[in-house]
Amino acid sequence: QEIEQLPDFHSVIGLGGGQALDVAKFIIWNRRVPLFQVPTAMTVDAAFGHRAAIRLEGNVRYIGWAVPEAVYIDVATLGTLDDRQYRAGLVESIKHAAIRDVEYFGFFEQNIQGICDKQMDLLEQIAYKNCSIKQDTPEPRFLFRFVRRLDPRNY
Repeated sequence: QEIEQLPDFHSVIGLGGGQALDVAKFIIWNRRVPLFQVPTAMTVDAAFGHRAAIRLEGNVRYIGWAVPEAVYIDVATLGTLDDRQYRAGLVESIKHAAIRDVEYFGFFEQNIQGICDKQMDLLEQIAYKNCSIKQDTPEPRFLFRFVRRLDPRNY
């Protein structure tokens, strides 16, 4: 009920990882205000995804839908992540590659040291490719069961 009592906004900016971005989507759900997403993690799933699911008050789940006006990505923010968070984002990116693009997977194999060293040019390429993959992924999520299948023709 606290969410329903939030004041009116002119726009909302979601800044952070997946949970923060989902909260921003949920806040604007059923409000006609622009949403701008600024992910600070390697993956962009939460920034581009339309669905927001957050858990409040124990096991009660609230689900909302929101499409961002724009997504702004600055890969320099990845330098603020500790190694555990950074690697967790890399795992998501590698998952994208394994599921959707064998050449992208090869990019990780060829550039793993530079990626682990957080070379900005490589991180920009990863961010761009993750965005491309996410934009090509159908929403809502229940369609993923068809998309997530590994295609043996790629291997």
